[in-house]
Amino acid sequence: MKHTLKLELSDDIYILLLKLSEKAGQLPEIIATQWVISETRKQADDPLEKFIGKLKSNKSDWADNHDNYIGEKLSKEMKA
Repeated sequence: MKHTLKLELSDDIYILLLKLSEKAGQLPEIIATQWVISETRKQADDPLEKFIGKLKSNKSDWADNHDNYIGEKLSKEMKA
């Protein structure tokens, strides 16, 4: 079963989509559909999803800066 999705894009985003589609030799609708499929699958297959909400932290920006915090911790451990 297929579904139709209507998107409203600002002019600047639509122009970028047109440029991408011209580069790829595809219709903008095809490029947008491929992107939605790709991103949806990434979200569905996120290997870290099972850890969401499992770790307690006093840092409110942990989700955005986790790489920095992990790097800091590893650096401290390596120096010890």
